Amino acid sequence: MISSKIFRAAVVLASAAVSPLGTLAQANDITYVTVSEVSLADDSTKVADMAALHNNREFIVSASLVWNDAVYEDGAPVDLKWEMLVDGVSSAQGGMALTDLRQLPTSLDAGKGVVTQTGAHTITVAVTLGGGMSSSDENIESFSPGASFAPLVVVIFFAATTHMVELALGLGIFTGACMVAGSLTKGFRMMLDVYILDALADKDHGYVFLFILFMAGLVGLIEKSGGLKGITLALQRYVKTAKTAQGAAFFAGVVIFFDDYANTLVAGASMRPLTDACVVSREKLA
Repeated sequence: MISSKIFRAAVVLASAAVSPLGTLAQANDITYVTVSEVSLADDSTKVADMAALHNNREFIVSASLVWNDAVYEDGAPVDLKWEMLVDGVSSAQGGMALTDLRQLPTSLDAGKGVVTQTGAHTITVAVTLGGGMSSSDENIESFSPGASFAPLVVVIFFAATTHMVELALGLGIFTGACMVAGSLTKGFRMMLDVYILDALADKDHGYVFLFILFMAGLVGLIEKSGGLKGITLALQRYVKTAKTAQGAAFFAGVVIFFDDYANTLVAGASMRPLTDACVVSREKLA
């Protein structure tokens, strides 16, 4: 009698001790794959890494995947499923079987989507493998196609009214950054962080800046030393009309072909005194 009660109590205690652990084991599903980034590309032009969308224009959604080492273990699931949502509404679904674990995909084409209204939108890619799920969002602004000309109009307007190219370009960048970010504050921060500081930190951009600096310094040195005036005096024997001056400027632009920046700096600076002497406007020279 006593032994049966003790046995029942032991069973109850064992059940109470095992049940929470079993529930925890079932709830603790392994995340075999993680969506690290979502990127967008235009469907018709195939332009990648879009910073803004156009209304009623299809875009392609892709996701970058990072795999957990647990996927290589025996018994790991092989049926990968994904879903792409636009503002919380399912837009595309798909799946694939992981037949070769030695060549797991690092990116995923999640499908195509489209937005119809101007404003902020959220593109979500959710990936499921076994019981684990991972998702990532991309917040992006959408505009009508004509809004893409707004930064260009700002640049042209301020360049024509203020005659300050640097100011006009800066305001154009600020306008585009505000459109992409969705607000003035975020746009100003993006202009500084992405379009100015990151551009200055780029190695290739640094080469361009140094080349322009050294080439402009060389042209200024030649100008101060009288070299450009010597070129003008040497060519004045052959160039005496506005038409021949324009032809000489064209020929100089063809000869200096190795770099576009050098073409503008050298040909423009060397031909400017000659075209001025032949009464050719600076606009035609440019």
